[in-house]
Amino acid sequence: MDAPQIQYAKTSDGVNIAYYALGAGPPLVHMPAVVIAHTQLEWEIPEYARWYERVASRRTLVRYDARGMGLSDRNVTNFSLDDHVLDLYMRSSSPLKRREVTFLIDHCLPLQQRAQGAEPASS
Repeated sequence: MDAPQIQYAKTSDGVNIAYYALGAGPPLVHMPAVVIAHTQLEWEIPEYARWYERVASRRTLVRYDARGMGLSDRNVTNFSLDDHVLDLYMRSSSPLKRREVTFLIDHCLPLQQRAQGAEPASS
């Protein structure tokens, strides 16, 4: 399978976020590791591409570059937890809405909790 077409959507604070949606079915958002991400270059890694294709065979896989990373706007200064949640709910043609979204995340539980409407636990 070829790499999916990268699209752009704007957050409510005006940041352009690069993303792709692949497959059909309920959305599954694979949140980027905030410090490193590049949705387009990941497809050059065969293991990543195969895994994304398997996920997309059952779900709509949504993958995006966080603000300041990869193909998203890089000249940004706002990186709070709430700002990263804005990345998830981009406007425009993004398939993400607050309902019926499952998050796949392995690095930032507070971001997942905030995105799903819960306050993150204090440290």
